[in-house]
Order: sequence, then structure tokens, then C-alpha cells
Amino acid sequence: MAATDERKPFPYYRVWDELLSEEMRESGFDPDRNFGDKERLKAFSARALKRFLLACYGEQERVRRGVGWEHLEDRAAVDLELCERFNWTPAEVRKLTEDDVIFLLHDTLAGFILPAEAAGVCAGEMNHAGLNHVLAPHVKSQE
Repeated sequence: MAATDERKPFPYYRVWDELLSEEMRESGFDPDRNFGDKERLKAFSARALKRFLLACYGEQERVRRGVGWEHLEDRAAVDLELCERFNWTPAEVRKLTEDDVIFLLHDTLAGFILPAEAAGVCAGEMNHAGLNHVLAPHVKSQE
């Protein structure tokens, strides 16, 4: 019998904010000087969304696969899936970059539905960037 995971709820807002800030910084975007640069805004927002999808998917897998004696912290649950899917060793999977993992899980992430809280966290920035159509497939319909 598996013990419950007593870890705190996933910090969707903090993770989104950190990813968006990293992408903004790496793209050289300065909100004060480049505010009207919609193409740059779209590019780093889309990149942050890919990384956010991976983080949220990893959290879902961590909860699904975690057991009382192993909570699969950080990227471990995604790494386990990659080992199983591609018959790779943990050492091989640990060498993969985040971009590699996003590429390998493309079909999975393309169909991944964000938890409602996660979708709400990134909706404002995606709307501001004009990328509602990019976020929409990852949001559960309100039917």
C-alpha cells in the first residue's frame, strides 16, 4: 500500500513566472524598451509555454507514479517515462536537455490538457502575446 504524497501543491504561478522571466531575459526583451515588439513577445511566450507544459506534465506524472517510498522529485517521473518508452538507461536519459525532452515528448505534450489552475496562471500573458490559439488546445473546454 502506497503512502500519500505529503508534498505541497505544485506552485504553478511561481513556475510560470520563473519560466517567463528566464525566456524574457534570454531573448533580451526589456519590457520598458521593447514593449511594442509583438514578435519577440510571441517568441518568448511560446517558448515559456512549452517549458510550462513540460513542468505541468512532469507534475502530473510525479503524482501518478509516486509511491510512499519514492516521490520522484524534479524531472524523475518524466525521466522514468523516457526510460520505459525508449528502453534507455537512467544515465542516458539524464544527459538529455530540456529541449531534447520536449522534442521527444512532442506528441504527448501536444495533447496535454493543463490543470485548470495552471491554465489560468498563464492565460493572461498568452492573451497579451496574441497566443490564445496556442494555449487553447491545452485548456479543458467548458462544455
